[in-house]
Amino acid sequence: MCIRDRLSFVSCVVYVIATYVSKETRSLDGFEGFDLFIRVYYLVEYCLKLYTSQHRFQFFISVNSIVELITISSLLLLGATDQMAMEYISITRIIRSLRVVRIINRIFKIGDTDVSRQIYTIILTVMTLIFVTSGVLEVFENDYRAVIPKCRRNSLNGPTTFHEMIYFVMVTLATVGYGDVVPVSEMGRLCVMVLIVIEIVLIPKQTNELIRLMGMQSVYARAFYKANSEVPHIIICGQVEVGALNNFCNELFHPDHGSQDKNAIILQPIDPSAEMEMFLHNPQYELFLTYLQGNPMLERDLKRAAATKARSCVLLTNKYVSDAYSADHRNILTGLSIKKYVY
Repeated sequence: MCIRDRLSFVSCVVYVIATYVSKETRSLDGFEGFDLFIRVYYLVEYCLKLYTSQHRFQFFISVNSIVELITISSLLLLGATDQMAMEYISITRIIRSLRVVRIINRIFKIGDTDVSRQIYTIILTVMTLIFVTSGVLEVFENDYRAVIPKCRRNSLNGPTTFHEMIYFVMVTLATVGYGDVVPVSEMGRLCVMVLIVIEIVLIPKQTNELIRLMGMQSVYARAFYKANSEVPHIIICGQVEVGALNNFCNELFHPDHGSQDKNAIILQPIDPSAEMEMFLHNPQYELFLTYLQGNPMLERDLKRAAATKARSCVLLTNKYVSDAYSADHRNILTGLSIKKYVY
């Protein structure tokens, strides 16, 4: 994580802490000075990005650029004291959290499956809705409750807190609606209306995409082997043909090698053929064979096959292959990848 990413994360943490500090003491505790430093840093970074961009107009109208412009536009209101200006500055601080969301999303997209990435996207979307909406509601509700008559203040339980708004947003997203915490300002109610519309449209759309991706994924690509310390297992990969696998299994499970149970995990990058599926359901070997669709050169698939707990790994080859050198090179690379992962 670079300095820019760490600074974005720290700014979000500092903002949440600042919500529990009175406005009179924020400047004394250094919150305002740190916030000004963050805004100036983002302005310099944005100007450098715009200057070095090859397509400046496309960069200027991009979504990320617009978000950054909103966050740094609060510099124009430096020194303002009226309520609307202070509310706008507070909201721009909340929008900075979208930078952290981009960082987390970038981390989740590295080396994972489409299904896992979609699950992370849904989780990240919900977390973003909760954090951003809670921050905006905290700004509107606190400013409104600060000016309402004292005779009504007791019924509203005083000023709101950030964790109270998180509770309210989570209850709203879950469609429970206990009613113990409610927005009382007009802007707060408008914010909740926008949240509900986004939830109705965005969450089902992402969930349907997850269902579609899971439907496209083979059952062999989702399966994994659960290692048992009492039953050793080996991994079979390489060019696994039915004929070679039959000969190998006849030797592996021969009674001359003892009566101890053992399992064989077949790891191949493609779905099993019809002939292979018939062999996998052979009553003689059905209980001892497990087929996994995956690449033996990837850590996530070796983890599914419990490679670190395997007794051995066997790479089969097709002796009738036309290009023997390429087949040997591929098996050597596969063996080195497995060795690197295990050791």
